Amino acid sequence: MNRMSCMWLVAAASACMACAPVTAEDAVSPAVAASLEAAVEQGGRPGVVLGYVRDGESVFLAYGRTGSPASPAIGPDTVFELGSVTKLFTAETLAGLAVQGDVSPDTPLAAIWPDRLAGNPVTLAQLATHRAGLPRQVPADVMAANDGDALIDVARSAAPSDTPAYSNTGMALLALALSEATGRSIAGNLAVAVTGPLGLTDTAYEPGQPERLAHPHASGRDISDSRPQTVSVAHGTGGLHSTARDLARLVEAHLAPEGDAAAIVSLALAGTDGVPLGWQVHDNGQRQVFHHSGDANGYQVFVGFRQDTATGVVLMSNASADDGLQQIALHLLDPSVPLPVFGAAGEADGLAQYEGEYRFASEPDGNSIRIEVSGADLIYVETAPDGTLVRRTGLVEREPGLFQIRGIPAGIRFGDAGAAELLVGEDSYELVRSE
Repeated sequence: MNRMSCMWLVAAASACMACAPVTAEDAVSPAVAASLEAAVEQGGRPGVVLGYVRDGESVFLAYGRTGSPASPAIGPDTVFELGSVTKLFTAETLAGLAVQGDVSPDTPLAAIWPDRLAGNPVTLAQLATHRAGLPRQVPADVMAANDGDALIDVARSAAPSDTPAYSNTGMALLALALSEATGRSIAGNLAVAVTGPLGLTDTAYEPGQPERLAHPHASGRDISDSRPQTVSVAHGTGGLHSTARDLARLVEAHLAPEGDAAAIVSLALAGTDGVPLGWQVHDNGQRQVFHHSGDANGYQVFVGFRQDTATGVVLMSNASADDGLQQIALHLLDPSVPLPVFGAAGEADGLAQYEGEYRFASEPDGNSIRIEVSGADLIYVETAPDGTLVRRTGLVEREPGLFQIRGIPAGIRFGDAGAAELLVGEDSYELVRSE
């Protein structure tokens, strides 16, 4: 079947019905549409849907299928698992409950579990901003036993810091703490604090209509029957489902908050000490992008927005792939980001010069970084000295030899003869390539 017949666009006016409708020509360029098509046809994924928000109006562009060539076409109401974008909703649940007076961002864990965590200095805000000093991954024994008590015990090792360090454990603990504080389930808190006030009708841990669920894929295979499910103790960090239409409503609410949503959004974006609750921020001094992404073992999701241009993007796919898909979303938020090229072997050959193992010159026994080529993209893989995976993500080329690390405000500049440096803000750290 020719998937081209599955490409379609719909515009939904969500602010002023008297305003001129957003058109395909105005909102999404032919180059972006072609890139979406290539993401499916050359990128080896079943389908992709894009939501573009501008000045209070949303446009959706979809391409491909929910599964096999005979399955339904993907669209703005197709349901996807969100992966780590779930963390965004967990953090905003804190904001919503704080606005309602159930908790405060400054509430310490010691006040929620006084018998178990007496004197523990960690606050709910520190969990929501990844500053509680907790492990990146939820411990395997906690996951295997699906044991909330064991998760609470992990908090005893917390070491709060002013510097954010991404933590699945922290977000899982935040959801559990909010549930303990309110007496409601994690899903119940989400409904009361976020999805209800923001009018999100298709965002839930259990899809209301399973037939609308896109089938997850990896390496070209449907993995619906084999992929692991997120256990309930980790529902603060993953397992949530949503649609492009709902995520576009989320973006709209953050660009032009009204009614009950205004106070929630204001608190979430203000955060604490200049760090938003849940949202990651890329700020290069000229533009500020609020964003979050997720890879849910068979799904890819990106949501982001810019307040200065009143624009936002949602991008969802039913496949895990280490390629440049998210560059499409970044391009719409920042046109200086080039659109990705899928299936370009020639480009991959040029990237091979950067492949290899790297270590920090100032800390040779610390974390190691491996750069590898996947398709037409470079992949960044960082591991701790004990072999624990710290981060695996793609690199986006900004200019020859300069790449941004997806998901964090950092980059790598490659020089001659294997020289490289990690760039974080105005700081740089020399990387030494292993021979």
